[in-house]
Amino acid sequence: MSSTASLTEKNVDRFAPVSLVSASAYIVTANPRVAAQNIRELIALARANPARLTFGSSGVGAASHLSAELFKAMAQVDMLHVPYKGTGQALTDLLAGQVDLLFAPSQTVLPHVKAGRLKALAVTGAKRAQTLPGVPTVAESGLPGYQAVGWFGLLAPAATPGSIVLKLSADVNSVLAQAEVRAKMTALGADPGGNTPEEFARFIREDQAKWAKLMREAGIEAAE
Repeated sequence: MSSTASLTEKNVDRFAPVSLVSASAYIVTANPRVAAQNIRELIALARANPARLTFGSSGVGAASHLSAELFKAMAQVDMLHVPYKGTGQALTDLLAGQVDLLFAPSQTVLPHVKAGRLKALAVTGAKRAQTLPGVPTVAESGLPGYQAVGWFGLLAPAATPGSIVLKLSADVNSVLAQAEVRAKMTALGADPGGNTPEEFARFIREDQAKWAKLMREAGIEAAE
């Protein structure tokens, strides 16, 4: 899903996709008092205590919300959503034990995980994060097929000539291929992107369809 609120189903046609820049998995993070050390134990705990476990998010329809809703749907568990006005507030209450879980960007929670103030149960991407190689993915922990990543991409106004879009895409891909750039992005928990305008357009369509379907089925209306 887009890591910002700037691209939606309502306005996507106003832009010409140029290239995916990066994709970042989230970390399924728990307060230390939660009696689960991994995803299988979390699912068992949630099933034994319907609607008792709470998860924070940065707002209704945000990436941190939808990644947890996808988990709920696939694991067939009921957990209580507590929306906040930003990740910072959600993180503060997670650390204080006011909420149990947070599906959060790596750079937000990694220092607290390494300090032992939070537990990392899994990462939401298709592969393990280089910053937390010992933490498994949700998919390998009992929910095959689960994947939720936030992404950033470059788009141009829809009326931009195709030749310029192609030139921009080539330039972006050239930068993303540089070893130094890739190393810095990876250190921040982001997987470097890079693709053609056509590939990026297809990626956007598929990504939006996936999350729109989840929102319809879960009865979620994103905040305007």
